[in-house]
Amino acid sequence: MPTPVPVIDDRRRPAVSYGRFVTAVVLAAATVGLVPTVAVAESPGPVGQGTATSTRSDPTIALAPLFADDFEDGDALGWTTSGGQWSIGTDTSRVYRQRGNGAGARARAGDPGWTDYTVSVRVRPTGSWSGRASVGVLARMQSNSDHYYLLLRAEGRLELGKVVNGRPTVLGSVAASATIDTWHPLRLAVHGDDLVGRLGTTSVTATDTRFTRGRIGLVTGHAAGAFDDVLVEPPAPPAPDTQPPSVPGQPQVLAVAPGTATITWPASTDNVAVTQYHVYQGDQFYSQYLARTVPDNTPITLGLDPTAARTHFSVAARDAAGNTSQVSVRVFVPQPPSFPRSGDNTVAPSPPGTPRVTGSAPDGGLVLSWEPATDDEGVREYHVLHTFNLDEVRVVAKVATNSAIIVPRGGHQTVRVVAYDASWNSSSSPSVSLLPPTVPPTPPTVTAPPPGR
Repeated sequence: MPTPVPVIDDRRRPAVSYGRFVTAVVLAAATVGLVPTVAVAESPGPVGQGTATSTRSDPTIALAPLFADDFEDGDALGWTTSGGQWSIGTDTSRVYRQRGNGAGARARAGDPGWTDYTVSVRVRPTGSWSGRASVGVLARMQSNSDHYYLLLRAEGRLELGKVVNGRPTVLGSVAASATIDTWHPLRLAVHGDDLVGRLGTTSVTATDTRFTRGRIGLVTGHAAGAFDDVLVEPPAPPAPDTQPPSVPGQPQVLAVAPGTATITWPASTDNVAVTQYHVYQGDQFYSQYLARTVPDNTPITLGLDPTAARTHFSVAARDAAGNTSQVSVRVFVPQPPSFPRSGDNTVAPSPPGTPRVTGSAPDGGLVLSWEPATDDEGVREYHVLHTFNLDEVRVVAKVATNSAIIVPRGGHQTVRVVAYDASWNSSSSPSVSLLPPTVPPTPPTVTAPPPGR
């Protein structure tokens, strides 16, 4: 009967200790078992079906083996044989022996739905070991006539190949020697289309698409042999993606209309894939907020604050793992006029005159006036730009005439005026300090002398 095997004696496995690996991931794995691929033992399953495991995701816990058999329970429960003389025998420990010298003896086990995995086993040639003799391991077994194989041949080769409808095809081979009555570690990995066979540090590789799933197996040809410590492991989880996408290119302004701007940007690249872009917007050099999250660089139209002297846009790329690139270089969009652009005139208006405060408004505002600009098609609109708090710039008025009322903000302030024609050609006045209107001094009061003096 199968028994839990939390540890395998390290003296029987000079390479990596399977026992320590299994102990870390499933403390109650059956001697022969099919085990789900995630990590923490929950409760023992039925005899011969291993141990049920948790499906909780924890990147710090190794994946459990799919299958393990060291034959210490004294039986071959879960194995199906074809040809040869298979039985449990005793070496320094219990092993699975094949005593016949026929052309092909096979034992298979596992799940026909397995896809990507690595099967490892210790093999020992016994009896006659010459000529065509071979021992090995099978993977993705559809049947005895359809599978991949890794064979250790007596003639001095490690051979990787496939059998299709009973016809073998060698996919790769490398020189390798095996000594009779000596244990040799074989390992066959099948991951996608990639096949890798190993005998210790000697390896042979190939690429093939014929078989995508299937059981594992043990095989001898024209030789007897012993097998021990069969282990089937799922692929190691991929290393986490920590590489951020490249920085997207500087956004490009495709169109500007009253109150909106349409932008795109050169796409970012990533070692896996860019999944989204964060589009940032701001109306002062120190301000920036997330305006939109989009899946690609398809042009998008964003609103403009009507008081922003200019608006900047920038972009950062993000991948599926959450890695985010640095933010791109900004592009700036000046505040557009409040009317649609028309015509293709390229001549700018003359600069407006220097603005000056010419009076006070009842609500505490200041009346600002300037000499009007001139244009060959006529000036359509003036913008009054007000700078305060050292570096905050706002459009505080959009007017059709050469005067406006603005509200002072305190401290040092400056103003300037921008004139626009119908084609959005523009010119600007000088920037001047905003000062309250000059109040004429009050004349001194003269007191008339009393009469009679």
